This record gives sequence, structure tokens and C-alpha cells, in this order.
Amino acid sequence: MFFTRSNIFNVPAGSAGSQLFVYIQTVQSYLAPPLTMTFALGILWPGLTEAGALSGLIVGFLLGILKFIMGNVYPTKHCGDVDDRPGFVKLHFMFYGEEVKPFMVPPLVAYMFPFEWTGRKKTIT
Repeated sequence: MFFTRSNIFNVPAGSAGSQLFVYIQTVQSYLAPPLTMTFALGILWPGLTEAGALSGLIVGFLLGILKFIMGNVYPTKHCGDVDDRPGFVKLHFMFYGEEVKPFMVPPLVAYMFPFEWTGRKKTIT
């Protein structure tokens, strides 16, 4: 019984110095803006279609995945070192949500008017 209690209390103490919380917040900040923007536009704008919402989500998630991968490929520079990383990678994860919105609006608006693929025109002979 004592062994179990001591292990439960050691888990928070062992993870106190880790970057787990920062990692979770980083991943969440890359995936939440597309969901939030699509949800808000779906409520506030009746012209949003399913195709527009899906395309906006895809673009937002692809940008989030790209930012996450690039952030892990280019490690953070230490204070005083020259930061030669690309500008997209230098962007702090807290500001990413505001910077991704202009890239998500065009796909959301592009499908404002629903259309159908009519295929080949029929000719009268």
C-alpha cells in the first residue's frame, strides 16, 4: 500500500521540470484555430457550405501540421545566437492562431455558392 501511494505522488514531482505542458499547448494551438474559425463562421454566416467548411478545415490542419513539423525540424535557438530559421518557423505558437486566419478565409468563401458538376454538355442532333 505504501509503495502505491509513493508512486502516485512521485509522478507529478518527476514531471515538474518537463516541457509536457508547453508541448500540449503547442499542439493544441496548431489544431484549434481551424476548428474555432469554422465553428464561428458556421454560426455567424449562413452562406457557409459543407464543402467550404471542409476545405477550410483541411487547409488549416495542413498548415498546423506543417508548422508543427517545421518547428521540430528547426530547433529553437539560444539567446544571443543568430536566428536563421525561416519566418514561418520563428512565429511563436501563441500568435499562430491569428496568422493562419487569412489563409483559411479564401477556401471557406470559395464554396459560398453551391455548384454541381454537370459533366459533358449534351448536343442535339
